[in-house]
Amino acid sequence: MYFRMIFVMVVSLFTSRVVLHTLGIEDYGTYQVVGGVVALLAFVNVTLGSGTSRFLMFEMGAGDKMRLQQTFSTLLIAHYGLALIVVALAETVGLWFVYHKLVIPSDRMSAALMTYHISILTSFFTLTQTPYTASIKSHERMDIYAYTSIIDVSVKLAIVYLLKISPIDRLVFYAILLAVAQISMNLFYRWFCVSRFEECRFHFKFNKAIFKRVTSYSGWNLFSNTAGVLNSQGMVILLNMFFNAGVVTALSVATTVKNAANSFVENYRVASVPQIVKQYAAGEVGGSKQLLLSSSKYAYFLLYVMALPIFLVAPEILRLWLGIVPDYSIIFLRFIIVICLIQLFTDSFFIALNAVGRIKEFSLVFPAIMYLCFPAVYLFFKLGYSPVMVCVVMLAAYSIMSFIVMPILVNKIGNYSKLEILSLFRVCLFVTIPSLPIPVLSFFLLKDTYILTKFLGISIISIVSVGICVWHIGMDHEIRTKLLNFVKSKLIK
Repeated sequence: MYFRMIFVMVVSLFTSRVVLHTLGIEDYGTYQVVGGVVALLAFVNVTLGSGTSRFLMFEMGAGDKMRLQQTFSTLLIAHYGLALIVVALAETVGLWFVYHKLVIPSDRMSAALMTYHISILTSFFTLTQTPYTASIKSHERMDIYAYTSIIDVSVKLAIVYLLKISPIDRLVFYAILLAVAQISMNLFYRWFCVSRFEECRFHFKFNKAIFKRVTSYSGWNLFSNTAGVLNSQGMVILLNMFFNAGVVTALSVATTVKNAANSFVENYRVASVPQIVKQYAAGEVGGSKQLLLSSSKYAYFLLYVMALPIFLVAPEILRLWLGIVPDYSIIFLRFIIVICLIQLFTDSFFIALNAVGRIKEFSLVFPAIMYLCFPAVYLFFKLGYSPVMVCVVMLAAYSIMSFIVMPILVNKIGNYSKLEILSLFRVCLFVTIPSLPIPVLSFFLLKDTYILTKFLGISIISIVSVGICVWHIGMDHEIRTKLLNFVKSKLIK
């Protein structure tokens, strides 16, 4: 699994570099922002998607095949209806917004508009794909993604080559190639589902009662999902409105590095989350708490051992990776890495609330705070502040969530004691502080050295420093003993 993940990550980073060089900073940002307009209009799909997965799993567990088929058909019709509404909005309200609000060079407007229409077409297929994706997850056929992820990155490599020999405008050609790849993958998933899962053979049956139950269930997520879209795609659009597509490219580049680092942590945590919920459901509350606190601690260590060198050698990483470094990308990357470390605690405490089955309070408080970010950033931009305020506002919001709101919620609802919550913060802090001085000192000592020497030197020193602190301070004696015994057993063999 980790080999596949590393392969996908390396290829994705490589293709990002080549695409940025081929398109240029402005066109790369333009593609991101016009796609962001479509994604902003399609935010309801995220909410409806969570209900789709839940109800298909529920009906599958109930064993009523007819009811399962009715549920799938109803949800597929609903998603087609949603897709048509999104297309209508995108081709009217969205098109007006692209013409009158986005900052796009006049000589690139025709290419941007063509890219926008292609993005709408792709979005239609993506929206109507949701029930099929939910079926794959419900049948626990996740192995299919192991193969398609390799195919997907291989196709992107081919796109990079074709882009260099483009017979037409490269931005438009890039949008066409990505659309063909995405739509082809969607059609493959549909064929896979129809050929293997009986309920996916569509019948024109719309059950109002089923639709009402799904929308009622998904309603709680609508508030939080809207906030999430505003703080991702909405911020991209604000950056373009007040600055230019180049700044959007800088944020996109920083986000790509963040996603690569986060993927390791998410793959580590994916196995522990079901166990935390199952132990709580079985009445083993103490074991559930211990597993959550332990997995959260090691998830922080795993992210931190990557975050520290990324933070210190951000300029070198971007120069070695991209060659050309968009303005603001270095400071964006540093801010986003710190935000990731803080956000990890919010995500961890949410798992605790989810295990208890009480997410109502979170679904009200979290979006309320996140909703304030969008108007706050808009106001700062109106007053003439720099693009960095996007990160400053998000850092403040996640700090409030992770260090104030979530600890209160898990204490009152999740029945975690203040001592248990503080113990998690304390061990992470006690590893972070002593691991900083030597890497920071090496950062200044190697400041004027050759770029590759500086990158490798600071990275190795940072990883070793964090590793030593984790081993002596962060790791339990029992875990250290198990690791030593494991290593000894391998060496003896």
